[in-house]
Amino acid sequence: MIIYDGECYFCVGSVLFLKRHLTYFPQVRSSQSTPYSMTNLSERDTKRYVWYIKGHKYYRGHKVLAVLLRQQPELGRKALGWFMSVPPFSWMFSLGYLFVAKYRGRLSKIFFKKQMKAMCADC
Repeated sequence: MIIYDGECYFCVGSVLFLKRHLTYFPQVRSSQSTPYSMTNLSERDTKRYVWYIKGHKYYRGHKVLAVLLRQQPELGRKALGWFMSVPPFSWMFSLGYLFVAKYRGRLSKIFFKKQMKAMCADC
């Protein structure tokens, strides 16, 4: 199960994009609609990172995408997932995730402007 921030336009837009473009996509839930007791995560955990809980393993940040890509049937996507997991590339992807997490509000306006307008139609 993937746990993400359901109030962040960048997060919602990214999840919708991945669901449309990946062959395999696990169950996904917003952190706001998931009881903390169900995941053993804290509010701080879910505000700072996206999480993928697979069995008893917890992946966070860029590792979520890496593991998700490794589960795809397409060889190219599997390879990209492994590439994202190997140092020094994993360090770069980790820094990239921290950058995106810090500036996700601004990035929402760049990448998901159309979706933001649609989601805020009732605002």
